Amino acid sequence: MRKVFVSAAICALLAFAYIGGAGSAAAATMAEKARDLGLLGRWALGSCEEPASVSNGFYTYVVSGREVLLHRDYGPNQKDSSRVLRIEEVGGLIEVEVRFGSTNPPQTRIWAYKSDDYRMRVKYNHDKYGSYTVNDFIILSSGQPTPWNMRCE
Repeated sequence: MRKVFVSAAICALLAFAYIGGAGSAAAATMAEKARDLGLLGRWALGSCEEPASVSNGFYTYVVSGREVLLHRDYGPNQKDSSRVLRIEEVGGLIEVEVRFGSTNPPQTRIWAYKSDDYRMRVKYNHDKYGSYTVNDFIILSSGQPTPWNMRCE
């Protein structure tokens, strides 16, 4: 009986070590993807020289420990940080999935950027149920094209 317990304990420890290692590799891979795709850093939704405001927000993608975070800044008292769940290259676009816990109710959003070295533009943005706010570079609520976001750093 004791040998069975010891064997089970060893198997459990090996499984935990394997899963923990796989989790670390996945997190490192996401950070590497963010770096390789040029996503890390500060991006202005308007001008890098102007202060953050509702009409001039900043998105900053950073690696923090094992995670990639998105810090949003729309001016005083309008800042939040959220965990990036996924970063993928899809058809020449950078697709990002983020869980926004600060919204009411919390929500998961998925969007894709078309990018070059110094700017990027949102092609689509939707929730996990497929409800779009941006589609084919058009902001659906206004009919206006999505603006280019400029790299600040």
